[in-house]
Amino acid sequence: MAELKRLLNEAMDAVLRLVGPASQPGSGVTLQRDWDGTHFATDLMSHETAMALASVLGEHEHAFMQTLLFGPDPLQSFKELEELPEISDSPILFNTVATDERQPDAHKMMLDWIRNCQDAR
Repeated sequence: MAELKRLLNEAMDAVLRLVGPASQPGSGVTLQRDWDGTHFATDLMSHETAMALASVLGEHEHAFMQTLLFGPDPLQSFKELEELPEISDSPILFNTVATDERQPDAHKMMLDWIRNCQDAR
């Protein structure tokens, strides 16, 4: 873990001055794949790893995270998402509110959560 954090710090210093890692850690959701069809490494990491990497962002100004994190338990997913900006002192770019014709109102829970987060600020 220490080496992973060191490498992220090195990358942030060298190249990623304004951004942090994009992820959907531990979600089991594979909405995006790498060029060869395999999972992104960040799709497979644990919540603990995501939190460790988020702690690195706190050491850099103007960092942010991008995530699609949303697992099978929405309440747990929301809780884990809310921990990331606390640990990183960085905003999250949550870039999707998905719709699904099988559950046409499912997106409303996500929009309500986003509003609640904005109101809590």
